[in-house]
Amino acid sequence: MDFRGKKVVVLGLGRSGEAAARLLARRGASVFVSEISSSEEKKSACRRLDEIGVRCELGGHTEAVLLADIVVVSPGVPLDSPVISSIADKRIPIIGEVELAYQFLQGTLVAVTGSNGKSTTVALIGGMLESAGRKVFVGGNIGTPFSRFVEQTTEDSISVLEVSSFQLDTVRGFSPDVAVLLNLTPDHLDRYPSVEDYYLSKMRIFANQTGTDWAILNKDDENIMRLIEGRVCSRRVFFSQREPVGEGVFVEGNQIYIASAGHIRRFASKKEIEKSGDLQDYLAAVSVGSVLGLPNDVIVSFLRGFSGLEHRLERVAEKDGILFINDSKGTNIDSVLFALKSLSSPVILIAGGRYKGGNFLLLEEEARKKVRYMILIGEAKELISSSLGRFVPWEYADSLEGAVLRAVSIANPGDTVLLSPGCASFDMFKNYEERGRRFKQIVQKIVEG
Repeated sequence: MDFRGKKVVVLGLGRSGEAAARLLARRGASVFVSEISSSEEKKSACRRLDEIGVRCELGGHTEAVLLADIVVVSPGVPLDSPVISSIADKRIPIIGEVELAYQFLQGTLVAVTGSNGKSTTVALIGGMLESAGRKVFVGGNIGTPFSRFVEQTTEDSISVLEVSSFQLDTVRGFSPDVAVLLNLTPDHLDRYPSVEDYYLSKMRIFANQTGTDWAILNKDDENIMRLIEGRVCSRRVFFSQREPVGEGVFVEGNQIYIASAGHIRRFASKKEIEKSGDLQDYLAAVSVGSVLGLPNDVIVSFLRGFSGLEHRLERVAEKDGILFINDSKGTNIDSVLFALKSLSSPVILIAGGRYKGGNFLLLEEEARKKVRYMILIGEAKELISSSLGRFVPWEYADSLEGAVLRAVSIANPGDTVLLSPGCASFDMFKNYEERGRRFKQIVQKIVEG
């Protein structure tokens, strides 16, 4: 796309919205940003953009957005919102920030999506590539917007992106050289009419791939295997913890193997590489490393030293035999289930926030086995207590700090205080990072006090 002289409206002024506006301004577009919030944070962003000639409106979307030649929508803006309907009625093209940045990409693109494990997998892939001496850019939904670094890419660089379903909803020509789908479990049912619509949104990562591209797929996920036929025309590479695969990475006993072009070779033992997080993330990353031609010893060496991500099953501290774990990134029910399965000690669970859909009863079995007590916060606290309160003792807390202090007062040596909300953070915090950082600050005060 040539944006020179075009009137482009950016809807939403989060990190990706600001990055998109700056990219468009550098490319000669006349940029107007429209944001529904008028917070101090948004006002600061507007002042920064004003310095480069980008106009903004805060506090709502006016008819000015309908004067655009093209609209770039941020992932936080629902596509069924009235402003999007008005734009669509005017037949103004709508794309997302990821699609915008893709227009200027050079080099190889690896994109990762799935309901859980995206950030860890992206970090693993990016770290492996850096260890191999490749020129790497890492970002997308994980933190650094694609638009912020895309102009630095070159023909020999590799960009590794975390891509959400919201970002995939607005792609047109976006086509990764390597596309990874980790899993499909119910999530974001506050944004999609049905779970099937959410799953099909994830499948859009493969929509524009050709027979020369790669699709990295979780063979153990029934929903993925059900949906790939007719939707994935690229070269398929599978990873599995349950059975051998014809092409890809699999586990047999305590060993990991790589199957390629009819040959099977041992890669490593599970113990060597599985340090933090879900084994599926490691298998997916190894699959990507394999198709990109990274040496085995480089991959293994990096994975041995990988210590996990902040806010994802992050060990914060231990005091008087009580372990504190920050899993603030666990924003859906499946994430909480994984967190509970990964722990062997009795758990004091802090959960709740803004409900995103799904059935908390899916936690019943693990909650009965592992959770000694629940302390519930946020908008969803009553929903969680009505679902799990028959099986686990519980109480409400008015704040995260109150929940942590109460957890400490009832915890015994050998217990784990686990923040794994199973919900979005937006009822109490700006994002899951802020929630996780606040949890760590509270814990640190307790440890020091």
